[in-house]
Amino acid sequence: MVAIFCEQMLAGIQPVIYGDGTKTRDYIFIEDVVRANLAALDRGDGEIFNIASGLETTDQQVFDVIRDRLGKSDLRAQYVARRPGEIEKIYLDIRKAERVLGWTPQIALNEGARRTVSYFQQAASKVTAQR
Repeated sequence: MVAIFCEQMLAGIQPVIYGDGTKTRDYIFIEDVVRANLAALDRGDGEIFNIASGLETTDQQVFDVIRDRLGKSDLRAQYVARRPGEIEKIYLDIRKAERVLGWTPQIALNEGARRTVSYFQQAASKVTAQR
């Protein structure tokens, strides 16, 4: 959702939120996933782990963070009906990964959003420069 909102906002497309913005997911930055995989190679012994932030984040929170990072305070989301079958709340218990792997996520949503927005801004600049 972070990447989708970035691309849409940079392209001048009004982002869509399915439902009222209160649906939650558990977002994690890719560098934390890589660190968890490396830890699992060393200490995982073939076990299964939940690799996540362990926190619920609403769709609205993600929208607000990206909008604010892009300096588009006047932008509003378009709210449409929730998609059939969507789960209301998802977040994972990461205690096993903490205990067995010695792993915890290090990059919070705001920092991950800052890095992602920066990446998409640079990518958009390259496309513009090539035209």
